[in-house]
Amino acid sequence: MNRSLSHRACALTVMAVTLALTACGGGNGGESAPATPTAPVTPVTPVEPATPASYVVSGQVTGLHGLRLTLVNNGEQVAITGDGSFSFPSKLESGTNYAVTTQDPLWTACTVTNGSGVVSADVSVSVSCSPRAATSALVLSTGLAMPQGIAVDGQGNVFVANMGFNTVVKIDPAGISTTFATGLSQPSGVAVDGLGNVYVADQGNSVIRKYAPDGTVISSSWGSGFNQPTYIAADASGNVYVVDWGHGVIKKIDTAGVTTVLNSSMGMGSVVGIAVDANGYVYVPDSSSSRIDKIAPDGTLTPILGASVAGIALDSSGNLFGAEYDANYSGKVVKISPDNAKTNLIIGIGFPYFRGWVAVSGSTVYFTDPTNNTVVKLSPAPQ
Repeated sequence: MNRSLSHRACALTVMAVTLALTACGGGNGGESAPATPTAPVTPVTPVEPATPASYVVSGQVTGLHGLRLTLVNNGEQVAITGDGSFSFPSKLESGTNYAVTTQDPLWTACTVTNGSGVVSADVSVSVSCSPRAATSALVLSTGLAMPQGIAVDGQGNVFVANMGFNTVVKIDPAGISTTFATGLSQPSGVAVDGLGNVYVADQGNSVIRKYAPDGTVISSSWGSGFNQPTYIAADASGNVYVVDWGHGVIKKIDTAGVTTVLNSSMGMGSVVGIAVDANGYVYVPDSSSSRIDKIAPDGTLTPILGASVAGIALDSSGNLFGAEYDANYSGKVVKISPDNAKTNLIIGIGFPYFRGWVAVSGSTVYFTDPTNNTVVKLSPAPQ
């Protein structure tokens, strides 16, 4: 090969190597070429699922007259006393079924409007309540002479002070009557405690007698210091409350038989009934003032209702029942709600001695009619 061609090949080879080194970054003193900048990465925010819409079920109640009503929706309960608004605390999601029902007070019927459906917005429910009418049935019409006080035990047995025969009659749930106690003198009031013990105000002998449920005499003189006791009531614990007519006071006999004066502000003969509630408050109708007074366990008296009734009794809802009579001596049994609203349950009964005697068991009301020598019971009419 001649010398000129050899030099040209060598030059081409050096040029190729130079280009190769330059392309690989090796032709710049061993330093790397600057990297091409990359765009910043934007973080992705997770998308939260949409919260389902939820709504309130609420409403308005009318016609309660001071009674307490419980409302239920899907197992959740709210209670309201007297007329007013209510609201269930838990909201319901759209598409959820709702169904509002009521647990009515005794002797009251409540109707729910817009009470069920599917939730798609806030729900407004209307509840209208009204007193229930009564149906009557004769319990006993034989073997009675001037029946007076009446009481019912937890088994449904009815006890009646049969004054005309100086006995106490027991009527079992089947309507069969037997003589429960004898040897009395003008028995007036009868009461039964939570254990089924029976107390009788033996007016003619001025004593309170206590009997076991089977009629065995526990005490022929329970308590002390009475003068013609008339009306009588007992609480679930066995405390007994007595209208001591001869002394014009209200007395209490505790479970040990110790007698104390609960209240002495009544005039002699003005108290024509007595009842006690589950909290130990005593209710007495004062005929001289045409009102019903409430006596606290410490003896404090507060007038609560304006009513001319006798022989009162209370149910567990707070309704008060009593006998009421007009100037023509025509009687009736009335129901009085906590706000003083009065409903006639039955009219045309006779005018009893001491004005009237009433007892309550659940939603059933019993009363004695001495003029007709009968015992009658009243029950809420079917809805």
